[in-house]
Amino acid sequence: MPYFKYCDKSSPLFNNPLEEMKVPILLMGSKAEEMCRENLEQEYKAMADLIPNAVIQIFEHGGHPAIVTNAEKAAEVIRNFILRE
Repeated sequence: MPYFKYCDKSSPLFNNPLEEMKVPILLMGSKAEEMCRENLEQEYKAMADLIPNAVIQIFEHGGHPAIVTNAEKAAEVIRNFILRE
């Protein structure tokens, strides 16, 4: 049984409009992500279009969560995201 059992795919993921986000956002995922919808890249792109300072990182391989299944590359991406000017 998945530990995200309570997550209803028809429920909104966010309570407020994404356009209101003020902080930089890093959206990471994997193409083989079993916990997300098949159109993860499209959804991230649509979200990034609404969020100022959004960055998308999609890994070719790995599962859920991407930060674990791509740990070394994710660490590099996160470090670069934090240190960017």
